[in-house]
Amino acid sequence: MQRQLVWLAGGIARHIVRRELKTQPDEIVAVIRETVALLPMTARDIRVHLNPEDAKLVRSRMVEAAATAPGISPRIR
Repeated sequence: MQRQLVWLAGGIARHIVRRELKTQPDEIVAVIRETVALLPMTARDIRVHLNPEDAKLVRSRMVEAAATAPGISPRIR
């Protein structure tokens, strides 16, 4: 039962995020930041897989953030 609830919650979250991103595409950067912030401080080599359109937007925003915030060094490929 617990696995089914986790699966259901994940499905609902994906649906909500997908719908939100369709109406406000710039929000993908906030979604990524908030999600990564939930990871343990010891997490390293975090990889986020995006479709090419989203990757282009995220890349430009992360480069801007790295230029204005010391300590941020995203490796975007």
